[in-house]
Amino acid sequence: ILNATLPGTNQYFWSNGSTQSTIKIYSPGTYWVNVFSNCCMYTDTIHILNSLSLPVATISGNTSICKGDSTNLLVSGGSSYLWNNGATDSLLTIKPIVTTMYTVVAKNGSCSSVPDTVIVTVLQPPLFNLIGDSISCNSSSVQLIAICPTAQTTHWSPGILSTNDTITVSSNIPGYFSAYVFDGTCNSQ
Repeated sequence: ILNATLPGTNQYFWSNGSTQSTIKIYSPGTYWVNVFSNCCMYTDTIHILNSLSLPVATISGNTSICKGDSTNLLVSGGSSYLWNNGATDSLLTIKPIVTTMYTVVAKNGSCSSVPDTVIVTVLQPPLFNLIGDSISCNSSSVQLIAICPTAQTTHWSPGILSTNDTITVSSNIPGYFSAYVFDGTCNSQ
């Protein structure tokens, strides 16, 4: 925006034909204005070498993560950046423990973008109970059950190839057995 406003009642005539006190310019070039005020004419000329475009900040990346995971947010649209946490890189690696909002402003020279914002949702892991006998005697087997209403698969260890929520373990195989469940998005902890 070029501004030639003078106090009082004035008439303006710009090189682009405008008769307003201000004009918006969108490209480099030479601009001049004649201002008629109180029987006097004032003239000014300006040479615009570069016209910086207004940057548009755009954030991309995964905005839903499981608790304990990290993710990358990438911003584009400017030559420099300022995130709400003070970071200035275009790539922001985060590991929030709760759902968190991230905002960034892109800059091209002295021109700043409207802030872009994303909310990174932290998903809680599925909860489950592992039930079954802890001691087996007389060559009997033990049934272990992982109870989780949201589980899609259950993973047992050590070395048990079943993904069912119930397994039967022979007392001939002593050891400690554990499980984790997957609900389609997150693993239990």
